[in-house]
Amino acid sequence: MSARLQNSLGTLIDLRTRDLEKCQAELAARRSLCTRVEKNIERLGQLMEGVSTDASVSTALAINTSAYKQSLLELLDAQRRELVLRQAEAAQAQVAVTDAARQHEVLSQLLQQTRARALLAQSRQAQKVQDDLATQVWMRKQA
Repeated sequence: MSARLQNSLGTLIDLRTRDLEKCQAELAARRSLCTRVEKNIERLGQLMEGVSTDASVSTALAINTSAYKQSLLELLDAQRRELVLRQAEAAQAQVAVTDAARQHEVLSQLLQQTRARALLAQSRQAQKVQDDLATQVWMRKQA
């Protein structure tokens, strides 16, 4: 029974290991996406700084520049909302990694305890056999 239990626990640990690796990969992908969106926001900010608001330019150019700036602001706002969403997804992925790691650790500890109990039972059985042999030898010497 103990060997079967240990095999089953080993299989469960393997499954939890794969689940943990999958969650870690998902977290890495989410963090990478957050980084990409942050860089987009940074680049859009740099574009905003580069737009000139010189009052001496023609009216058509001023209108065009204003529309361009407005488009950049809208895009920047959309990217900020996207970043908040992606950060929330990354936080959820972090929770999933933590849960998977906890489940893996619980099963690993259970397997270690099961193995320790099996070794203890085996040791007790071996000691019992030795005690029985010693008793038989002692009884024979007495007879």
